Amino acid sequence: MDGTKITAPHADGEQAVVAVRMDATQLSALSEIQRHLGGNRSDAVRNAVEIVAKTLSDAAGLETLDRVLGNRIAARRPVIVNVDRTSANEVRRALDGVASGYAEQTIALQQVGNDWNLLTKLAAAGMSIDTNALRAIERRLAEISSTMSRQARSDAKLATKVASVF
Repeated sequence: MDGTKITAPHADGEQAVVAVRMDATQLSALSEIQRHLGGNRSDAVRNAVEIVAKTLSDAAGLETLDRVLGNRIAARRPVIVNVDRTSANEVRRALDGVASGYAEQTIALQQVGNDWNLLTKLAAAGMSIDTNALRAIERRLAEISSTMSRQARSDAKLATKVASVF
């Protein structure tokens, strides 16, 4: 028999390890639960225990238990989407582009923030600030804003495409 250790929360919120011994038939059943609910063995046991406990507390009687239990398991199943690989790869590439665009804008905003902090420190120290430096920050923020607006419109088109593919 194989032993599986499961971490489960106590009533007070702490975690406890629960050791469970299972024979081959029970391990096979656990694998089936895991296949339906996803995650690893521990996740499968935790999910199954939660489903059964909630079902027992909600079921009006044992005659409704099977129906309610079936509905609860179905609600936790991972959704499997069948989609054309070419379309999925196009979407993946587009999403990679979106992520890169946001990363670039994050860096640009960090650079503006660094420049702004430097100017703030100089002003706090009583030094004069060149108005050209302030205008440069203002122009850079306008560029970033414009780029982000274009990206938002492009992202909306991509969201429509993703919805149509999936």
